[in-house]
Amino acid sequence: MKTFLNCLILCLVFAVVTEGLRCYNCYYFDSEYQHENIPNEVSCALGQAPESTLSFDCSTLQYDLIPNNKEGIALGMPFSINPRSNRSQRSPPPPNAVFSCVTMHFNGTYTELFDNKTFIMAARGCIISYQNQTIDEQCHEGKLKDLISTVKQEELLDLLVDFNEGIDENVTDISICNCNGNNCNTESGVTKLDSRIGLIIVFAVFSRKLSSVW
Repeated sequence: MKTFLNCLILCLVFAVVTEGLRCYNCYYFDSEYQHENIPNEVSCALGQAPESTLSFDCSTLQYDLIPNNKEGIALGMPFSINPRSNRSQRSPPPPNAVFSCVTMHFNGTYTELFDNKTFIMAARGCIISYQNQTIDEQCHEGKLKDLISTVKQEELLDLLVDFNEGIDENVTDISICNCNGNNCNTESGVTKLDSRIGLIIVFAVFSRKLSSVW
């Protein structure tokens, strides 16, 4: 029995270590300029907790290719916020990719090209580290134009530049944050890897007590 319990503990540890980072992957879009290609998930809006069905293992997603950066991989979302974007080139992540969850909130105006329509948007998803290293957790907020000048983290900066197309950067307010815990890109709470490891430790202690009885 003791051998069986030890094997079970090892299996649980292996499952925790090998499971990919999970992030919410969704959009909320509210605008005078309607875009039928963007799925409007109400639970993805600012201040809401996304539904559990919107949580995905980052390693299983297809990633948009951004032409402006040499690595070519950025946000694990199926659509662009640009209402006239026709981006269709997507790719699976490279082996051993390091992921981070990201949340972006927009409140602003499109350019004259899109009739100066106003919009509010929330976007959540996975990003891939260009250097295959953990991306430091950080948050930035302000006018889009200012953030493009001040954000230094390459992965986040590329997102801002990419989403800048068609948006009036002088009047659009934006916040962008990344985090490294499972489903951490939500306002309602964070499910960290540490909590699952803690559960395994509790189970391990409990199993030892049982084995001593048997």
